[in-house]
Amino acid sequence: YDKRNNNVNNNFDLHYYYSDSLYRINLSAQAEPTVMTIDNDQAGKNEHIRYTGVRYHTNADFRVKVFGKSELGLGYTGNNGLPDVSQLSTVTDYSDPMNIHEGNSALKNSFTHTVNAEFQFMSYMRTSVSYSTTQNQITTLTRLDRETGARRTSPANINGSWDMNEYLFLTYPFRDLSLSFSVNHSLRHNVAYVQTYTDSEPGKSATDWNQLSFNLTGGYSNSSWMIQAETGYSVDRSKSDYLDKSNGG
Repeated sequence: YDKRNNNVNNNFDLHYYYSDSLYRINLSAQAEPTVMTIDNDQAGKNEHIRYTGVRYHTNADFRVKVFGKSELGLGYTGNNGLPDVSQLSTVTDYSDPMNIHEGNSALKNSFTHTVNAEFQFMSYMRTSVSYSTTQNQITTLTRLDRETGARRTSPANINGSWDMNEYLFLTYPFRDLSLSFSVNHSLRHNVAYVQTYTDSEPGKSATDWNQLSFNLTGGYSNSSWMIQAETGYSVDRSKSDYLDKSNGG
């Protein structure tokens, strides 16, 4: 068994920044042309794969002053992911007969898009919300042989995953005493291929992770003392559509 990989990457970056008393704009784009090759020799079967692609990352951030000293921000981030050249292999690995690994020459590039909005009122309040989704996410597909128990695993594309996050921060000084409060909520919806011993073929399954946390911090300081106290609480739940009960604490 012999496998040899070779990767060649080049990077090109472009940035633009503008700022005045009212607006601030930050734009960037990165491109990474990539050439990946693999020479695979297993049990007398030889293959040579040459894969070319371009990884890219784009970012746009726009901020504007509103209501005097407050600020509103909007942003977008987009990037893609290339399959690893070994994931495109057509040579099946039988070294462990109960766990067989094979490639997928039809894998597509994945694309992730993230949008976010933020509002800040002086230094007293900051709140934000963001949403992200992935198209053609590269995941693992495992097929189970119900008679022998052997597993045949390969990479595959899947759609439907997304996540969302909301955040709020408040703070205010009372002479020598300062208080701050924050709350964060995140919801992640992840899809995967699942097959149980009663299923003839793998099917798409979804799992939701839901987390909510609170945090309260108080501080006191004068010429002689600096004291800080903090307390927090968080709760999380996860539920898959193929399970009857949810998990969490």
